[in-house]
Order: sequence, then C-alpha cells, then structure tokens
Amino acid sequence: MSSSARLPIVSANNPELNASIEPSVRAALAEDIGTGDATADLIASDQQVSAVLVAKEAAVLCGSAWVEKTFACIDERVTIRWLRADGDRLNPGDEVCEIRGPARAINTGERTAINFLQTLSGTATVASRFAAAVAGTRCQVLDTRKT
Repeated sequence: MSSSARLPIVSANNPELNASIEPSVRAALAEDIGTGDATADLIASDQQVSAVLVAKEAAVLCGSAWVEKTFACIDERVTIRWLRADGDRLNPGDEVCEIRGPARAINTGERTAINFLQTLSGTATVASRFAAAVAGTRCQVLDTRKT
C-alpha cells in the first residue's frame, strides 16, 4: 500500500457526524473508566510523558477526531501532533502521531483512543478495498446496509 495517496474522508464535511463524536467519546470513556482510573491514580500528578502511535499493519488511517476528542475530554493539556492524516495509507511501522501531556491523562485515555482508531481505520481500510474492487466499473460503494 503506497503511503503517498490520501483517500477522501467525509467527517470534515459532515456536520451530523461531527456532532456525534463527543457523545460517542464520552460514552466510551464512561464504559472504559467508569468512576475513575485506579492505575492512573498511582502516577505522580505532575509527571509528563510522550508516546508515539505506530501502525502495526497496512491500513487507511481514520479516526483522528475521535482521538483528539478523547484526550480533550480527559485533560485539555494533552497535545497531539499528527504525522499522518485521515485518509493516508499506512504501512507497518509508520508513525501516526505523537501524544504529549500529563501521564495520568494519557494513561487514562490511551485505550479508548486506540480502540476508536483501530475500529475506524479498520472500517476505512475495508471500504477502500471494496472501492478498489469496483474501480473502473459502473458499480458504486455506498454507505448503506441496503443492497
């Protein structure tokens, strides 16, 4: 998979989808951490860390808005520097983003953020395969369950 080609991602132009991001993130955080994160509470409150997310397999990146919102809901001091953008094709070993901030916040949000990134990138990857399969034909891949 060439990492130079960027595929179109609809979220940037879809107000309804964008409005659903925060509620879905808050629901996932409530499920993942409930009333608190006992592990994060063991980390010094002033400890700062950085982490790099690395692709483990070929994929189409999707879900950066969910990752951003996950950490924003936990602690606004967390910063994310994206090295790749939604729609980019990733190869194993590609660095996706660098996350910096309070260790407690990053520890608390990392699983939720990665779950969103894996699920949405997996969906985008499969959709791109379907689109490639019908390229050059009169067929279209649609965002519906109807056939």
